[in-house]
Amino acid sequence: MQIPTDKKSQSLKIISALTIIILLVSAVVSMQNTSKPLEIETVSPSYDYLQTTVSAFGSLQPKVRHSILAQVDGIIENIYKRPGDKVSQGDLIIELVNPKLNRSIEQEKLLLQGKLAELEKMKATQRQLLQKQESKVLIAQYDLTISQSKLEAQNKLAALSIVSSLDLQQAELNQQKAKLFLEQEKYALDALKAMQKAEMNAYEFELQRATKQLELLERDKENLKIRAGQKGVIVKLNTNLEAGLNIQEDTMIGQIADPASLFALLRVQASQASLLELNQSVDIKIKGQHVSGLIERISPNVENSTVEVEVKFTQVLPSHSISNMSVTANIHYKSKDKNLLLVKPKHINYAGTNTVLVKNEISQRVKPQQITVGWIGEQHIQILEGLAVNDEVVLTDPREWDGSL
Repeated sequence: MQIPTDKKSQSLKIISALTIIILLVSAVVSMQNTSKPLEIETVSPSYDYLQTTVSAFGSLQPKVRHSILAQVDGIIENIYKRPGDKVSQGDLIIELVNPKLNRSIEQEKLLLQGKLAELEKMKATQRQLLQKQESKVLIAQYDLTISQSKLEAQNKLAALSIVSSLDLQQAELNQQKAKLFLEQEKYALDALKAMQKAEMNAYEFELQRATKQLELLERDKENLKIRAGQKGVIVKLNTNLEAGLNIQEDTMIGQIADPASLFALLRVQASQASLLELNQSVDIKIKGQHVSGLIERISPNVENSTVEVEVKFTQVLPSHSISNMSVTANIHYKSKDKNLLLVKPKHINYAGTNTVLVKNEISQRVKPQQITVGWIGEQHIQILEGLAVNDEVVLTDPREWDGSL
């Protein structure tokens, strides 16, 4: 069947007209889209207080510690306490043995007994010599008394011319001789007493030395029992301790901590250290429980990109708190003055020079702008330079911006 020529030409005209209409409509729509600017979401900086939470991590540490030291050489016989055990002052922790020390004590006891025997013997000898010399003094006094009596008698007889002057002179010489002899015997007695006193002092010194030496050895024997020097919890004990191990004097065996002196030793990222100050409030989480505290010390040194912070507690710690227990903390910060803040773009993660996109209010064009960022929080950043309050900032990463409007 053939289509008439007039009908075929009419259909072609209709199709051509429809095509022209579609092209015209597309052109109009395209012109409208070109003349209408693309709407871009922007944010503007504003002045407000910096409020943020600085995260920290660390552990509980005691301010009061007592070292457990071996004060004498010895071999471990028994271990009575282990890390984590609570102790009172004087509790036995480790017991040592030292056979050599025991022998030294027995030898010193024998030496002391010998010194005591020698002392008693010396006292007896001194008493004997002293009595002998005192007897000599008494005899000399008696001789002097007799010679004085004879001299007085000779004087009376001489006055009566019964004896000669020669006999009188002889009596005077005998009296002087007796007097001199008495003085010599008294001097000898005094010298003997002085010598005996010096001997006694020397023996007493030796006796004291021997007694003191025995006391020291007995104390060393007592020190074989290593006891707790204070009340607390054993936080450290050498892992290699076992029965039969030889321990040298002054070896540190472990540590005892006072639970009442626990504080939080935290580490904070160095980039956030400028937000910290003394007496700043801290919320510390200990095994699921929250305890309040205040910053007591901030270290001026940076180690592994972190700063050390000490926090004292203002609340009673949970009963299960022990030294070296890991903790986390949130340090709350609010600035004293208002700062220029901007909603945090996703691509800004460090302080210092960064780049953002700023939309020109008049031309509506977007261009890159360098800014200086200070503090960086979870939701806002601090603008130090490069932006003003009325600037419109596009939060898109400049590296992903295609330049279209």
